[in-house]
Amino acid sequence: MVTVRMEASAAIAAMKKVTDNLPKQMAIVSMKAARTGKSAIAKEVSKKIVVTQATVKRKIKIKKVGLTGAEVVLDDAQRINLRHFKARQTNSGVSYKIDRGGKRKKAAGAFQGPRPGLMSRRWKGMPFIRTNLGDNRSKIRPLGWGPSPYGVMTKNKKVAVVEMIIREELKKQLAERLRYLTLKKSGTI
Repeated sequence: MVTVRMEASAAIAAMKKVTDNLPKQMAIVSMKAARTGKSAIAKEVSKKIVVTQATVKRKIKIKKVGLTGAEVVLDDAQRINLRHFKARQTNSGVSYKIDRGGKRKKAAGAFQGPRPGLMSRRWKGMPFIRTNLGDNRSKIRPLGWGPSPYGVMTKNKKVAVVEMIIREELKKQLAERLRYLTLKKSGTI
């Protein structure tokens, strides 16, 4: 599990002068920075594997920590289904592409529906394979799963990059929130 926490203690003194409700303001700043961190993780993962950022974002959670903090949690057990890796049924099986710049891989004997070009709606594009390839009536099982976003982040050493992005965004959001509260207190807004 990768956990990135945001600690904001530098601007607390300046915020205390402007607002009475400091925990709420700090929570707003932390959540905005956490959302940016979630997007940064999705972007870094999508650079390495052929999957949309929206699919990766479904595997990332943002949790509140106490009254003022937030953390971005990337679980190591959350793997992405092969149907999100442009799986296509061919006459010989199912082909899919995981790595950007890599070749398509093929699973012989796998299927996504009754025949190539026609997918079963009930299976939602997920590839399956029979447990005994020679037997026509044996049970079917899911073909497998692609990599987890956690694995992609740790293998490519992108955790430090995302932490830096979150720290920079936290500073930016603190300055923006302080500016907003100052203008609101002066009556400009």
